[in-house]
Amino acid sequence: MRARSNLRLIAEGMELTPHMYQFRAFTHHIKNGGKPRTNEMCGLSTTIVSALAYQAITERREIEVDPKLMAFDFETPDWTEHGPLTA
Repeated sequence: MRARSNLRLIAEGMELTPHMYQFRAFTHHIKNGGKPRTNEMCGLSTTIVSALAYQAITERREIEVDPKLMAFDFETPDWTEHGPLTA
């Protein structure tokens, strides 16, 4: 990946980031059947952290993550149901 100035944004050989591996696995499972390792709870928690990180940067201050952001009055899927990652 290169910026417009032709300066590399990531190290040589790191074109496939963990995010890209997860995206490929997710689309593979959707296309071919199976259960992706990521689910809506992973997406929600990532979105919360991203939004708060943006807020912290723009306001130039530390932001505390309120646990209520992940509290629901209905059952939610377990985002750790697959157990530890294996090679």
